[in-house]
Amino acid sequence: MAKQSAKRKKWSRGPCIGRGTHATIFLATNIENGKKFAVKSADRGNVIERLSLEVERRLLKACRSPYIVKYLGCDSTDHVKEMYGRNTFNLLIELVPRGSILDHISRSGGSLPEEIVIAYTRDILLGLSYLHSHGVIHGDVKAENCLMGRNNIKLCDFGAGKFLADEDFVLEPRNGQEVDVKRIFTTGTPGWKAPEVEDEVEQGSASDVYSLGCTVVEMCTGKPPSQEHSFDFYPSPKIYSEECRQFVDLCLRENPRDRPEAQELLEHVWFTKPFVYPVAKQAHSIGESTFHMISEIVELLY
Repeated sequence: MAKQSAKRKKWSRGPCIGRGTHATIFLATNIENGKKFAVKSADRGNVIERLSLEVERRLLKACRSPYIVKYLGCDSTDHVKEMYGRNTFNLLIELVPRGSILDHISRSGGSLPEEIVIAYTRDILLGLSYLHSHGVIHGDVKAENCLMGRNNIKLCDFGAGKFLADEDFVLEPRNGQEVDVKRIFTTGTPGWKAPEVEDEVEQGSASDVYSLGCTVVEMCTGKPPSQEHSFDFYPSPKIYSEECRQFVDLCLRENPRDRPEAQELLEHVWFTKPFVYPVAKQAHSIGESTFHMISEIVELLY
């Protein structure tokens, strides 16, 4: 009887609430207490999907910060009908029903007020400062991977992350490239990648800082800066302060050794300006079909 009880499934799978590159995200319910959380499921038979979720599990399990989505556990499920009958590896994480900063940008017509950008940037920096102090790189900082919690932003989607202590995966030189040129496997999204990451030379905490600079531009303009870093893509001086543009310049320095660390950036004069974190009203971001259900979840959680 004890073995049967231990194997009994302790949560039920609800509707799909999002899709990532390597996983599908579902609403889930704890059968014992009725609490809601999120489940990221990947096909166990797909090596890339499984590896990405395993990396995320390893990193999240080591993190304890209010600025990082909380790890709740992991398990496996066979023949999941919502995944076309596939066997899945499941990552259980806290539910953050307000959606991402990208959702907020979209709802706001393509840009956010500076006082909100300051608040969001500060929270992202607090998350990055925690990660970097514990030897962790996020690897894919962008508005889509920053969730809006009740009181602060939470970094999510660590499938591109790594521990700094881990050895880099060395790749074969490209055609025509010198054989003694070291080329490493890097992660991230084009448009948010630091130059050294694009060139597959290195990827460290300074690379996260560069991606943060791109994310600030994204919050101000609706898109990351161009590869040429044209000032046409920088925060408009008519709308955003000089301190904002100076902060972005620091983050987007080409040489990673010239970029300040996340903890140092928290002391930037930009953060002395007034800022506000928007209060939750309604959870639109997951879709109209689940609007009322998610609104109820917010009440249950808080």
